[in-house]
Amino acid sequence: MKYYLIIFCIIILVSLMSAGLFLIKGKKNSSMAWALTWRVGLSIFLFTSIWLLYLLGWIQPTGMPYK
Repeated sequence: MKYYLIIFCIIILVSLMSAGLFLIKGKKNSSMAWALTWRVGLSIFLFTSIWLLYLLGWIQPTGMPYK
């Protein structure tokens, strides 16, 4: 599951960087909007999939124990 999270975060960052590149290069605004739309969609998909995997019990939260 760790690799799944890392790969999706990298894809989201690439989409964000491509939107920034479209902004800097002065390409069509639709290209930038399309890249940002992909980033938002991928982020929502990542959040819902992590939530679903947690509900199914495939992943468990690990953190610092409370005192």
